Amino acid sequence: MPSDPPSPNFEQQIKTLQAENNQLKDQLRDLEVVIQIMADHGSFIEAELQTANKRLQLEIRERKQAEARLQMLVAAISQRNVDLEIILDTLREHGDAIHDQWHAKVQEANHIAGVDSLTQIPNRRRFDEYLAEQWPLMTDQQSPISLILADIDYFKQYNDTYGHLLGDSCLTYVAQALQNSVNRPTDLVSRYGGEEFAVILPDTDLSGALALANQMQAAVAQLQLPHASSQVSHYITLSLGVVSVVPQAGQASHRLVASTDRQLYRAKQEGRNRIMSGESLDPEQATADGGLAEEADSSDLLYHPHTEV
Repeated sequence: MPSDPPSPNFEQQIKTLQAENNQLKDQLRDLEVVIQIMADHGSFIEAELQTANKRLQLEIRERKQAEARLQMLVAAISQRNVDLEIILDTLREHGDAIHDQWHAKVQEANHIAGVDSLTQIPNRRRFDEYLAEQWPLMTDQQSPISLILADIDYFKQYNDTYGHLLGDSCLTYVAQALQNSVNRPTDLVSRYGGEEFAVILPDTDLSGALALANQMQAAVAQLQLPHASSQVSHYITLSLGVVSVVPQAGQASHRLVASTDRQLYRAKQEGRNRIMSGESLDPEQATADGGLAEEADSSDLLYHPHTEV
């Protein structure tokens, strides 16, 4: 019997198998190409893979280090927060006491800054501050303010004769004698510079200032500090200038210093160991460009050249 012809379904399966066979052949060729490329460039690919692996390992280490640093920073911040909480608790509990102690330290520092280290009385800085405080106050109240400038007579010769150590002792004794002569807390005795002293007397007219100047001169005389080189006494003496004014609006306080200095200069010129006084301010001094001299240097206000024989 003749065989039956192949069924269409069988032929379709053959075609499918042939197609799959061809696909496998193509994949085999592709795999052979890849194998050939790997055989030709295997070392390069391996090197690239190793480099990539090293970079990855480095990144991993850096990230771990960064994480460790971040953890340390978090721990430090946490500790700082704990410390701040402790400080805040302390401030809440002892705030008033700490404030009082701080205020006392500030006052102590201000006091030290305004005290002459040798004589332990207010210094030039404190003098300037106090005059700047009292001048506008007296102007507003239309009350008198007086200034005394005192200079130890022939003090250069005293230092030359007895030495600077005894000279310092002399300054200290004189400073304390002047300080002990005032009774009101508003009166300020200060070391103006060198052997010069200044006394600010708010609410004090000329008669009151002269009475205190005489008292101060007598107090220094009672010290009986020997001065063999003085031409006016065997002991330390003072020359004093005194000025009292009721300051007016627009007047500068340095004019009081300049006017008192002129009276002190007169006391020296007329023989020393005496008091000269006035009740008016010297006129403003014209400057070279025609204006008025405002603030003058302190040495110009207080020191006048003179010869002490």
